[in-house]
Amino acid sequence: MMDVSIIIVNWNVKDLLDQCLASLYNGSLAISQPQDQLPVAEIIVVDSASSDDSVAMVRAKYPDVRLFAETENVGFTRGNNLALKEAQGRYLLLLNPDTEVIDDAILQLIRYMNTHTDV
Repeated sequence: MMDVSIIIVNWNVKDLLDQCLASLYNGSLAISQPQDQLPVAEIIVVDSASSDDSVAMVRAKYPDVRLFAETENVGFTRGNNLALKEAQGRYLLLLNPDTEVIDDAILQLIRYMNTHTDV
């Protein structure tokens, strides 16, 4: 079971997406597979027919990312909805590709949610 599904909708911001994904991989998460009692995260990227090689970059550098390479610009809302249908996480996090996650911020969010079930 995935603890969190992190969903990113991308359109022609390859470098920002790369920095965002790198920050997730550098955080206190196990990406796709359990590891050292860290929360398990799946990362889903929906690419809206980018022309800047975003798809190739994700495939080459982040093979554990679930990538939906759309053939048209599906937009932010539809892109998120496509990913939400496929997400397997107990928690869902919609993240913009221009976001860089600092240290263990997502781990802290998961711990908070786990201990504050009324939220």
